[in-house]
Amino acid sequence: MKKVIAILTLFLGLLFAAGFWALRTQAANQQRCLNTMRQVDSAGIQYCLEQRLSPTNALSLATLSPYLKREARCPSGQFDYAPFTVFNGPVCPNGHPYEPGVPRPRRATYAEHDLLGAVYRQFGFTNLLDGVAEPNRLSQ
Repeated sequence: MKKVIAILTLFLGLLFAAGFWALRTQAANQQRCLNTMRQVDSAGIQYCLEQRLSPTNALSLATLSPYLKREARCPSGQFDYAPFTVFNGPVCPNGHPYEPGVPRPRRATYAEHDLLGAVYRQFGFTNLLDGVAEPNRLSQ
């Protein structure tokens, strides 16, 4: 009887450890995916600014590869991210959320350091800009 209890306890302990490891791995993969989507999004915004492209243009990872340090894939399934627009941001092929609760198209600010705002200003999407107007517009 003691052997059965010991084996059962060992089995339950291993099962618990495996479940904990799986949850931890899933959370780590989701965080790595989110970080990768942030890098891909920033690369897309930078590319649009440098190439003077509208935020409505579809951008692929092949186009953005010179702006990325490494290959951009979701670690959960090793799938590439689909082409996306700067308006909407990248979408994970495994369903990891990027900026959950943020309505699409995304909004930006007039701040000079906000690159998304710069892309919107460059192409006249001022209806998607929040905050105080640009300083040079206040003086006019």
